[in-house]
Amino acid sequence: MHGLLIQLLEQGFLEGWEDTDFDLPHLIKAVALMRRGIIAAALGELRQVERWQARHLQLLRAMLSEDILLNAFAEDYHNAFPWEHQHSLDLMWGAILGLKVGEVYDYFTRAASFATRVVGLSHGARWERAKKLKEGDPLLLLPEPNNPFDPNAIHVFGPGGQSIGYLRSTLAATLAPRLAAGAHASARITHILGEAYPPDQRVNIRIKMFSTDQADRAYENCPAYLVNVSYNGFCKWG
Repeated sequence: MHGLLIQLLEQGFLEGWEDTDFDLPHLIKAVALMRRGIIAAALGELRQVERWQARHLQLLRAMLSEDILLNAFAEDYHNAFPWEHQHSLDLMWGAILGLKVGEVYDYFTRAASFATRVVGLSHGARWERAKKLKEGDPLLLLPEPNNPFDPNAIHVFGPGGQSIGYLRSTLAATLAPRLAAGAHASARITHILGEAYPPDQRVNIRIKMFSTDQADRAYENCPAYLVNVSYNGFCKWG
């Protein structure tokens, strides 16, 4: 956060802000979170902005890359939970991304790498297991085509083979066909938030998609319990 504040000062983004502009802290926190791949919590901060202004949009454009913005918009647009849409950000996305907003529809079908989160942590002991993980820990993404509730479900396991949750259903609906068609995925922990945040915002991960040739070269680095599982994914983060 300190480095971000220095960057904002050096580029003049904090000049002219009024003491009564209480939206600035939400914007700064959202930028800091998005840069670390903590998208859902960052969107929560943006939804607390009461009155959008041109300088707010300029700050976001300057501090965040286009890919981060598209990733965040895709997470927002393809969200699984209607209660997170109570304060729409659609106008903000249109103003920031312009014609690029059209790329959100198929973002997860073509993205080679993206940030997302694990959901379902409030069930059983999943959160107790997940909170022990640390940044960089590898994860197993296991499709469940025979899942009676959702044939596109993708189960998420920790590095010791323990269940920590699922990918949200709207994302799994996009990734499951890619995996079934021969694509491979690896995932790792990017950040674990504390209990001040809702359970489905706490476990933040990054997923990378690979071709079959790329995946085959990585199996030699897999723990035995991953190699012996039949799935279209692999464990090496590379």
